Amino acid sequence: MQILIKQPHLEKLPKGEKWRLTIHLEIEKGESHTLWYEIPSTFVDYLSTEVADTFVVAYLLYAMQHKYDIISERPVSSHLLAMLNEYLIPFLSGINKSLYPVKVIAQEYTGTFNGNHCGTGISCGVDSLSTVIYHGMEEQVSSRRIDTLTLLNTGYYGHNEGNSEHYQSYVSQSAQFCKKFGYAFLTVDSNVSNLTQYDFLSAHTYLTCSTLLLFQKYFHTYYYASGYPVFNFEPNFKDPAYYDTFLLNCISTASLDFVSSCSVLSRVEKTKLIAAHPDVVKHLYVCLSGDATHNCSKCEKCVRTMLALEALGRRDVIADVFDIEIYRKNRVRYMSYMLRNRRHKVYYKEIYDTMRENGLSIPALAYINILPCQFELTNYKNRVKSLVKSSPLAEKIARKMLSR
Repeated sequence: MQILIKQPHLEKLPKGEKWRLTIHLEIEKGESHTLWYEIPSTFVDYLSTEVADTFVVAYLLYAMQHKYDIISERPVSSHLLAMLNEYLIPFLSGINKSLYPVKVIAQEYTGTFNGNHCGTGISCGVDSLSTVIYHGMEEQVSSRRIDTLTLLNTGYYGHNEGNSEHYQSYVSQSAQFCKKFGYAFLTVDSNVSNLTQYDFLSAHTYLTCSTLLLFQKYFHTYYYASGYPVFNFEPNFKDPAYYDTFLLNCISTASLDFVSSCSVLSRVEKTKLIAAHPDVVKHLYVCLSGDATHNCSKCEKCVRTMLALEALGRRDVIADVFDIEIYRKNRVRYMSYMLRNRRHKVYYKEIYDTMRENGLSIPALAYINILPCQFELTNYKNRVKSLVKSSPLAEKIARKMLSR
């Protein structure tokens, strides 16, 4: 069984500010997918459509899940073709038994595209901003200094109809940052996550980097923000952040080198780096609320970032970027959550260790508190709803209880 990648088609959209690249994929049993990417006119000349690298990487996990070989009518970059077949596919099928050891079949492309720019993503989160500082503002090697930032619709904003609108609500935030600090800005909309329907956490590196492989005539280096330090390397399919240092080499090409940025820094160290740049830290946005205008100070990512800033002695930053009153009111609960999770979650161990190293006193109540954080209650309610929906018996019991 196979996925056949056909020839791509490029057309200018009616308004003239964007182009749409469309690719048709024929899948076994009469199924087909039409994959598209919308690209700003200013970047359309940098498209590397001579190769099928983007589409192969985007559909790699899909093919392995369904036991489909990938056959491409266009060639695939030689390094990528070799690394997929000889290293990445055997690795993935070894760590996840639900993935099959398929083959990528295509002619090899031995040329290069000679891009001369360096980039990274600009979500304004901790990993994102620390990369901008580390490889942009503080990069000593000029040829590897970031000059372009990106925001891509590749799954973070959902994989259902309407996710493009959700994604667009974040674009202005990133564009403003680029304008303020003098970076070029590339934004790409796509339906790749809608078609593949991946669990985003287990596929984010594949989806994002596959899209960037469209621009091998523009980028020669792209820093993919690390989620975990390289010291926590682990063959864990739940999140490619555990094995990105290996994965990124496997999906690089002779033209575009993907680098796991700041992978020698812990999350607390990244937070410290950002806090040392007053102009940058004002743009810190880590929230899971879906509202791009402010950090809610209640979700799990807000909580761990505020705790990290507290551990670093930077309550002033909490007051500038988060709602300090919400933090003060819930500080004991947040500390308690950290204590309960420090043994099995890397981020909270880092925060706890930093608090101890800096001699920060943890409230005694945090050790005995039993009240959950708001996001814990939300997660619990969602799990209950999921259980009720998936179990007729649970639904029947829930209805009986509610009728009393």
